[in-house]
Amino acid sequence: MGKKVLKELEPWNLSYKMSFLAKPSWSRHGMPYLFDEFISLVKKNGNGTNHLDIGCGDGVKTVNYALNGLNTVGIDISTNSFKEAKDLIKELEIPKKCKALKANCLKLPFQNGEFSSASDTLCFTHVKPKDYQKYKNQLYQVLAPGSFIMMVLFSDKDEHFHGHKVSGQYTFKFDSKNPLMAGFEHYHGMYNAHFNKKEIKKTFADLFKIIKAVEVKHPIYEHRFLWNIILQKPK
Repeated sequence: MGKKVLKELEPWNLSYKMSFLAKPSWSRHGMPYLFDEFISLVKKNGNGTNHLDIGCGDGVKTVNYALNGLNTVGIDISTNSFKEAKDLIKELEIPKKCKALKANCLKLPFQNGEFSSASDTLCFTHVKPKDYQKYKNQLYQVLAPGSFIMMVLFSDKDEHFHGHKVSGQYTFKFDSKNPLMAGFEHYHGMYNAHFNKKEIKKTFADLFKIIKAVEVKHPIYEHRFLWNIILQKPK
């Protein structure tokens, strides 16, 4: 069992040991396209300011929720990214507004209704379909009624994923003979899901209201697209 868990975590832990160019792009492409709109909705909602950032990685996005007035908790399963996030929070001197905890999105260690908003930048897009309902149930449980969620997912319009042929769902297989995969050996074994609008509705509409879904060009890779989605837990 221990070896199986370690193998599943390996792409994430290795990602934060690579050079700057090989690091996961979510560390480098700024805040989501709908970020400002999301922050505005959260503040107008009057639910409070406790925010949960799922899959916080090295914390570069997590801290921006805190800097925009939300009491933010970032969670991640990767030991390496978790350490980087804590260092960044310390460097910015915002420990009262922002925390990083090592936790699994499929088993959230929080109380019912503890958060008034949440975000997920390219974490759910790596969750396997068999765990979708568990993820959604956990998120639904820790959010107060009326809470908004900011999500970023891979699009099925992507021409390729670092040289790997894109399908709706697949596990990345590194090929040393493919020049487009050079530097991304650490992604071997990573599960990816690429969504279209119909699949987004099918995946989330059972528990959440879809407020907005926008497909935008990836800020780094010209051959790729991302979905920016704002969801809301019913009041």
